[in-house]
Amino acid sequence: MPVVLKVIHCSGMSNVSDSDLLDQWRAGDLDAGNRLCLGYFKEIRRFFAGKVAQDVDELVQATFLSCIQSRDKFRGACSFRTFLFMIARRQLYKYFRNNQRHKALDFSVTSLAALDTGPVTYTARNEEHEQLMHALCKLPLEQQLLIELYYWEEMKIADLAEIFGVAQPTVHTRLFRARKALREQIAADAAKSGEITMPPSQQ
Repeated sequence: MPVVLKVIHCSGMSNVSDSDLLDQWRAGDLDAGNRLCLGYFKEIRRFFAGKVAQDVDELVQATFLSCIQSRDKFRGACSFRTFLFMIARRQLYKYFRNNQRHKALDFSVTSLAALDTGPVTYTARNEEHEQLMHALCKLPLEQQLLIELYYWEEMKIADLAEIFGVAQPTVHTRLFRARKALREQIAADAAKSGEITMPPSQQ
């Protein structure tokens, strides 16, 4: 897949909003589109890293390519960042379905650990974080993503509702269940991995 993004230097644009950049991009300003996407490059790459053994860069590029192709469909019902994560989630699910023998995967029950992804690597900050990551990977993928997006990417409930395509009360319920499942998984691993704590709750 060809490289979608290139590193550019733009002066005097540090205070330009995503909305303004998007308008300029739609008007034909490719540098504005490049700057808009590059602003979220690290976050989107982090989303895929640790979930697939290979093809992280390809998934990142597929996400931004899909964004380019669908930019005119974005109506501002959510932030551009949320829009990108919506696309990234779909690309991740598509990737797993395309690489599994059985295509009818249900990510509300299938965990990353159960998928044949090969050895995945991630940078653990400390032993506690490594234990947390191991526990997360044993949860259904949708629960894992919900927790990661809520705590680490600091997504609000409204953002998560857009990303997962459900109502906000449903997000609250699923997040409650995901926290409970993570605590139970941590408890199950406690004998081998020691005690770790949940991230602080965000309301």
